[in-house]
Amino acid sequence: MTNQIIQLTRLSLLISCIILSGCLFLHSGKGPKAADALVGEAWKANKAKDFQLAIARAKKCIKYNEVEAMEMQEGMTKPVPTSRENLNKEAIIEKWALNYVGTSYFIMGRAYAELGKKEEALQAYQHLVVNFPFAHCWDPKGYFWKPAVAAKKRIKELESKPNN
Repeated sequence: MTNQIIQLTRLSLLISCIILSGCLFLHSGKGPKAADALVGEAWKANKAKDFQLAIARAKKCIKYNEVEAMEMQEGMTKPVPTSRENLNKEAIIEKWALNYVGTSYFIMGRAYAELGKKEEALQAYQHLVVNFPFAHCWDPKGYFWKPAVAAKKRIKELESKPNN
């Protein structure tokens, strides 16, 4: 009888852990660490030419963090100043949602363009330019760049191409 109680207790604990893990997984896209992981996965997928995965990861980051990104953007009148000499890293990192969501739209635009989906690419880039113009993205070479500025260039390139 005691062994059965112990086994039932262990089984209950195991089931509780599985349920809790599932709940945590469902919300794993929210917050700076999750957003960083999703954007990192989106970049890797894009580099590996797995554009559907890149889009999926970018969309997940957007889904869980766009509201906070919009709040951060709305509270700004100009971008956080940065240069190679003065990265201003702490001030930029404080705007994590803005940066990750803006970068996600840029990655989505690139992936759609690579898939030959011009209209979807334009929509992603334009959404970035209009809604998240002050977003920054860290380059492993040691500096921040602005996805909206790069998106404007990509929009011009796409608009100059004839429709397929």
